[in-house]
Amino acid sequence: MLNEVMGLEKQKISVSAVLLVAFFLIGVFAGCFVSLRVSSETSDYLNGYISGIVRGEDVMLNPIGQAILNSLSLPVVIFILSFTVFGVAAIPLAVATKAFFLSFAIAAFVRSFGVSGALYAFGALGPQNLLSLPCLFILSAQGIASSLAVVSVFVGKSKKPGGFYGKPALVKALVCSLVLLAAALLEAYVVPSLFSALAVNI
Repeated sequence: MLNEVMGLEKQKISVSAVLLVAFFLIGVFAGCFVSLRVSSETSDYLNGYISGIVRGEDVMLNPIGQAILNSLSLPVVIFILSFTVFGVAAIPLAVATKAFFLSFAIAAFVRSFGVSGALYAFGALGPQNLLSLPCLFILSAQGIASSLAVVSVFVGKSKKPGGFYGKPALVKALVCSLVLLAAALLEAYVVPSLFSALAVNI
């Protein structure tokens, strides 16, 4: 019986992961599409910002508090949604939104600077997202499974919710929170120097 329950839980998470990848790709394509059709003001702003760095102007630093907020806000929202019936629909939309803004920013850099723009985008967005995106997917997949368990309880199909209600999932959430804090530290203290170095040397 225990093996059957665990197998069902793994199946839910696998289906959730496929759904999340699909919504992430939708967000990526939508971000690229919108970025290619915005006014030239975005390109002008990026060009002016990069030019200022090359002239020796300081890179705008993100305070550590703001960096932590940037890193944890969406995962916290997803974690909360995982305990509700709304998480089944809202969590994939949250992942698509994250993908949209990330894709929009990268496409804006590429549109403004061509191939060099991809390196600029990596300098500005790469380090922190290399850490935070895997955590986002882990929390989101587990969150959808958890939300499905809540739905099952509400419709009377189950008397015992799963997902984040189990100890292993909560341990994963704790580990992800530590990784997300590391991502915030990168954003606050490493990314500005990396971006500045790329802007000056490319």
